[in-house]
Amino acid sequence: MDGPLNFEAFLRPMVWGGRRLAELLGKRLPSDEPYGESWEISDHATHSSRVDRGPLAGQTLRDLMRQHRQSLLGAVVLAAEPASRIFAGLKPGVDEPGLREALRRGSVADCLHSFTPRPGDCLFLKAGTVHAVGGGVLMAEVQQTSDATFRLFDWNRVAQGRSRPLHVDQALACINWHQGPIEPIRVPAFEEPPSGPAERRCLVECDYFTLDYLHGGEPVTCGGGRLQLLTVVRGEGRLVAGGAAEELAPGQTWLLPAAAGEVWLEPRGGLGVLLSTLPDGHRLSAFGNQPE
Repeated sequence: MDGPLNFEAFLRPMVWGGRRLAELLGKRLPSDEPYGESWEISDHATHSSRVDRGPLAGQTLRDLMRQHRQSLLGAVVLAAEPASRIFAGLKPGVDEPGLREALRRGSVADCLHSFTPRPGDCLFLKAGTVHAVGGGVLMAEVQQTSDATFRLFDWNRVAQGRSRPLHVDQALACINWHQGPIEPIRVPAFEEPPSGPAERRCLVECDYFTLDYLHGGEPVTCGGGRLQLLTVVRGEGRLVAGGAAEELAPGQTWLLPAAAGEVWLEPRGGLGVLLSTLPDGHRLSAFGNQPE
């Protein structure tokens, strides 16, 4: 297993979703429902991603981890409407009694720091940070394998005549009350067509993963010899690795095995990608869910 791998997207309908996954990223939505998430590469208990092409087509990520383990080894705003908001962290001075009172009044937003997102904004949210994404925002996320949501507040929303269940006590128990407002890391000129020599910018570096933005208009190597995930967010081009060449387009996510060796990106007019991997010194656990 020495070539790049692409996986079937797992598309999830959500009451707060829409159609932007199809409109902006070319995802084939299977119904007219509002879709809120596309799981690109996952080993969650409810869904392990499957390879969608090539000699390994049909195998799950967990299959690959078992059979080829030695070869394998925040969120970035892609689009946002002018009036959209992101809520990230508590405002200074907000404590549990104050938040409980806001819950009673239905005014939780008054307790949360918020900002107007722009394409290229990156957010690093640590565990225990209260957060929410308003309408009109399309994001790429790198996160721990988990689908757990402790819903503190649902914006007084009613769907099909009823509200979704809340998890107030669990949510309050998980909040880091010392975590104040979270401001975005802004990527300069993200909306401009990538051009010129390639530039690589580190967006997040923590104990669990790193996330970089690599962009430019000239061929560039993005390294090799280690597991990487590559997500195309701007432009088009080709991915050359392990003796294979694949076409790149926005919305694609590729797994680059460590055995692929050197990996090259060949932009067609300009290309911008997110690269995520484990930090130096980490290795995969038995099934790749947690770094040790």
